[in-house]
Amino acid sequence: MKDPFFGATRAIALNTFREVSRDKIVYAFFAFAIGLLILGQVLGSLSIGQQVRIIQDIGLAAIDLIGSAIAIFAGANLLYKERERGTIQFVFSKPVGAAQYVVGKFAGISACLGVLVVLMSIWLYLMLIFATGPIDSSATGALFCNLACAAALTYAEIAFVVAMSIFFACFTSPLMSVVFTLALWIAAHANASLLAAARLNPTLATAKLLQGAYWLLPDLETATKIRSSLIAGILCDATVLSGALAYLACYTAILLAVSSMVTDRREHA
Repeated sequence: MKDPFFGATRAIALNTFREVSRDKIVYAFFAFAIGLLILGQVLGSLSIGQQVRIIQDIGLAAIDLIGSAIAIFAGANLLYKERERGTIQFVFSKPVGAAQYVVGKFAGISACLGVLVVLMSIWLYLMLIFATGPIDSSATGALFCNLACAAALTYAEIAFVVAMSIFFACFTSPLMSVVFTLALWIAAHANASLLAAARLNPTLATAKLLQGAYWLLPDLETATKIRSSLIAGILCDATVLSGALAYLACYTAILLAVSSMVTDRREHA
């Protein structure tokens, strides 16, 4: 017997995946990302002894930035379009709960972005193999392992951005959802700066406020540091990598849970 929760969620996810994959802006961003990867190849060829490092830096940054950009715009627009077209009312007229709807939307967008991340990572890996020239199998394996771990961490961050975008899209316009998601994404990448500012601030109330923001906001800066270590060829400890992935997964799950509650209250008010 099929589980009704997962049945409805899967149907919404498949429909969302098709809708996102047909969006022209996704292909525009994808083409731009491939262009950035090629640019990294060109810039790397101009740098003596740093070719591989530059290609990796620019390549992974392109995957992260383009993936996050698609996540922000897709999450903000899809929910708004469904409200404008009245599709969301049709969905909730059936035995579909808010949690199924939100999780389905998240799964569809994330799956589409997952395909793009895999394709861009394969392209980056091939460029790195071309740049390094003939190398032994152990070096190729180490390069693949580091790149795969960095890509997995990048995808986890992108999935978190999808959850952020959906959360804000539940109660704001597409424009404000983009603004809020982008602001939170930037703040999460500068999380350590809040703690440093709190230590230097002479006002106790302001210092406490900054400390509270530090503990409340997600820490994406650590994920960036781990990626930097992987780019430098340092094999990351499995505990550290799995901890970072679990950390992002927990924040993503919390955002999806809150989004489900907001959507349920809004659509059944």
